[in-house]
Amino acid sequence: QRDDIWVTTLDGKKTRIVEGKKLFRGPVPFSYSIQSLRWSPDGARLTVEMYTSAMTGERGETKEGYATWLLDAAGKEIRVAQGPGIIEDAANSAWLADGATVAFIHEAVQPKLLFDIRTMRAASAGGESPFPELTFSAVAWSISPARGSTAVAIERNANLSGSIRLVWLDLQKKERRELAQLAGYVGQLSISPSGKLVAYFRDQETLEVREVARPDRVGRVRVGYGAFAWAGDDERILIK
Repeated sequence: QRDDIWVTTLDGKKTRIVEGKKLFRGPVPFSYSIQSLRWSPDGARLTVEMYTSAMTGERGETKEGYATWLLDAAGKEIRVAQGPGIIEDAANSAWLADGATVAFIHEAVQPKLLFDIRTMRAASAGGESPFPELTFSAVAWSISPARGSTAVAIERNANLSGSIRLVWLDLQKKERRELAQLAGYVGQLSISPSGKLVAYFRDQETLEVREVARPDRVGRVRVGYGAFAWAGDDERILIK
């Protein structure tokens, strides 16, 4: 809890940019643990997803939740509309290719069953929903200066009825394209480094891979469910 954050270079030099025990001092007892970190495409900013706990009453009641904290590469807080650099209830957050906008998912159906997508410019207080009325069970960002700000997502109806839809989203143009209706989905949605392939577990023993441009081209491999990562050339997947 109250984690530190370090930046390390490839030659092994490291610098602590956040000292957790010195953060968020105030009248209300508060703690946090960091769930994930993500660089912006240009490496100048970070999104820090935190699980938070704060005391709310004299009897020791606590309020728990999640939030995203915005930092630059030196550990300085990026303030939101001149206020603290914290976006409440924001998960799976990422800086878009413009370097000024943060995209994140927000709980739409409790408990963390479905989410909507929201975006917010750090310089302004308000946000927007680029895909209003749509809800998703998973979102994987594909953001780069060359490709722009896109994502793949698992779209479901708000009552969890109907088909499971794999969709492609352009966050800047606010465009949606259905790639496929899936026979099943249990987790680990991921897009390859090039943005050309998407992978996910269809069930607990089947990893499925599709081409974004030609989603009817699909490959499947029988393997136990687990976390995985792409090789940089899209040719291999390392699975735990």
